Amino acid sequence: MPSLSFHSPDARSSLLKIFKANATKFLAHCCLARALRHEPYVRLGLPAIVVVVIADGMAPSDIGDAAERVSRGNTYEVLNLAGKRRPGSQPILGEADVISVLRKSRLLIIVSSIDATPDALIAAADAVVTMEGPTRRHVEASCRLTLGQVPDSASLDLLMQAPASMIGAAIRRGRSLRQVLERLERLKAAQPKSDTSRGDDTVPLLDDMHGLGEAGSWGQDLAVDLKAWANGTLPWSDVDRGVLLHGVPGTGKTTYAKALAKTCGVPLVLGSIARWQARGHLGDMLKAMRSAFDEAKSKAPSILFLDEIDAVGDRERFDGDYAQYSTEVVAALLECIDGAESREGVVVIGACNHPGRLDKALTRSGRLDRTIEIPLPDASAREGILRWHLRGALADVGVSEVIERTNGTSGADLERLAREARRRARQERREMVIEDVLASLPEMIDIPEDSRWRAAIHEAGHAAVITEIGFDMVLVAAIATQIERGKTSIAGGVRAMPITTYDCTHETYLADIAVLLGGIAAEEIFLGCRSDGAGGGPGTDLYLATIKAVLMEASVGLGGRLTYLSSRSDADLLASLRTNGDLRMRVEAILAKQLDVARRIIGSQHEAVEYLAEQLMERPLSGDEVREILLRQPRLRLIAETATKIDEAS
Repeated sequence: MPSLSFHSPDARSSLLKIFKANATKFLAHCCLARALRHEPYVRLGLPAIVVVVIADGMAPSDIGDAAERVSRGNTYEVLNLAGKRRPGSQPILGEADVISVLRKSRLLIIVSSIDATPDALIAAADAVVTMEGPTRRHVEASCRLTLGQVPDSASLDLLMQAPASMIGAAIRRGRSLRQVLERLERLKAAQPKSDTSRGDDTVPLLDDMHGLGEAGSWGQDLAVDLKAWANGTLPWSDVDRGVLLHGVPGTGKTTYAKALAKTCGVPLVLGSIARWQARGHLGDMLKAMRSAFDEAKSKAPSILFLDEIDAVGDRERFDGDYAQYSTEVVAALLECIDGAESREGVVVIGACNHPGRLDKALTRSGRLDRTIEIPLPDASAREGILRWHLRGALADVGVSEVIERTNGTSGADLERLAREARRRARQERREMVIEDVLASLPEMIDIPEDSRWRAAIHEAGHAAVITEIGFDMVLVAAIATQIERGKTSIAGGVRAMPITTYDCTHETYLADIAVLLGGIAAEEIFLGCRSDGAGGGPGTDLYLATIKAVLMEASVGLGGRLTYLSSRSDADLLASLRTNGDLRMRVEAILAKQLDVARRIIGSQHEAVEYLAEQLMERPLSGDEVREILLRQPRLRLIAETATKIDEAS
């Protein structure tokens, strides 16, 4: 049982009587006492202002009562700001109120979050402590005190799964432990499944989100259509009723659904295929599924969000002991979606990471018949997302270094950066600075000069072959001087548009392969050997060149044979390559020949390619600059050398 040493013996006896009758008060006292354990101010009655951030799931009134009991007898006053709101964006306390509060010599301030607390209070605080929820020992002690029973390990596990407010409400005198667990199950089942984010300031509107691409414009159109349908000016048959969102983890698919519901002004009902399947028995799983659809219908107009919908799988790929189970799950989901489609007012949004794993019947017309990708955010979108999660902090500070170093990261990664920066500033009891955000990024290490030179030669080789073949050069990136610790490839790259994206012929395929092999050709010519940077995984030069060559020989009839051996999918192409020795020989011959083509192109422009690499060590180059260097390099070198001599003479 937690210490009650803040109190006299008579007070402790009185408190025990209260705690036996009210487990909620006991758990609130435990959590608060634990938070203040290492803060001497309140315990010793020293003059101080102490701010306490309450734990998630704890009721502000319960913590306020606990604070009154803890501070009783040591002349501390309690100011409970947790859960208090003012209209619009007005602060919890006005300026005059803050001044009055700061005149107190001994003050315990209870708040819901640091971000919602006036800055002046945080600045004046002698200590800021964050509460945590009840521990296993707290809950065990509560059962022993109120129920007269000590829960076993399994029962304690079940108790700890419930929110703290539910635990306290369920543990009451006169009940057995079994009855407590039964009530927690009922309370859990009675919790509303619909999202209540429409009035939550932490949930953005679609206008506040960045980098959504097509998903943003579709959502805005849906908001207009739902309003028109509600006004009776648009028939339900003209409203998009189903969409499939896909993207890599962390791109904000769930946040998008919440923002869409908030923008449309309709309830959001959340469902998860994986959580439904965790019910185990087929009947329980289907019951949970149908319950979500029924809830969405009862709240129409509404949005039903089905997360991880690719977990249902594809009936064409089912086999083994669970094939029948999985088939019935897909069939039931199709039935539910058809029922939602026929019931006006329900828009179904499925979300997944792997749309190719879905049963084709789910995406046919009339169901989830529109597929939209939410991409990883570009630089502009990353800045917008980061600014949103910073919540107004660093508004006048540039974040360009953060944006540059977060290329390829998701919105969830940026949210984590902002959260960690706030925590760092909070722990040090000061305003956030840009260094707090930078400190959460991976450590940067210097790239050796010879490694940078190899990368520059590699990219210059690509650029030379691209220019010779006639692709439309867009940009060649500069070679980075630093790299994140743990990464194995040096930042650099070439962006170019192919000759054509349609009616590709034997020659255009070969041109693509020669471009892809231009980097290792340049390494061989200038450095005497190639490195492993061109291969090792999907998306690398060797991987893409091999896929192109296998496509020619095994799928599209542009190689030495007309036989169709594989679909266009990378997995099928590579499977054919592994099992067909003759195909491997033909593919190897194509790669070797195009590598030789790249060598000849680069060898004929030896001095130009070397000069281009020197420039890439300094800065990125546009397509026009690359062409100027490669086509007129000897003249440019002469001009540069002459200018250097003049400078030295002067």
